[in-house]
Amino acid sequence: MGRIESLPLHSESIDVAWLSTVIHQFDDRDTAAGELHRVIRPGGRVLVRGFLSDVTITGLFSMFPGIERSADSFPSTDSVVSSFESAGFTLDRVTDVVEPWEFDLVAWTERVRSVRHIDSGLRPLTDTEFDKGLQVVTEAFSATNGPIASDGTLRLVVLRK
Repeated sequence: MGRIESLPLHSESIDVAWLSTVIHQFDDRDTAAGELHRVIRPGGRVLVRGFLSDVTITGLFSMFPGIERSADSFPSTDSVVSSFESAGFTLDRVTDVVEPWEFDLVAWTERVRSVRHIDSGLRPLTDTEFDKGLQVVTEAFSATNGPIASDGTLRLVVLRK
């Protein structure tokens, strides 16, 4: 176990680093990129998957008022790429990936309530915005029988050493 800014790995010891919905959590993204450059073998890749501030909010969270303000607290694609390029990586590609999801309304609502104060996308919302978002989602899908289909889009940034 370790922190991204100081990985307990030997230099050039891994081929791929998969960073899924965590890039916004790094205390120092530039140091993290440098540390990943140290541990990735030549020709290796870093895959960064997540919500970034320049990606349109989709899925059920797009129904929450204030979600744009929340999205603005995430790094942009350009800032992520810049950190990794400064560390010696080269941008391979940027792709928006549409991920199909299905939800049970009651289970989804319970889950969202349980992570309200720990989820990076929900924390910036006021209580009023959060409650209104749940209300809008519930009203929109209360007559739905079975799972709710709601595609979400995440950005995938692929960088190579």
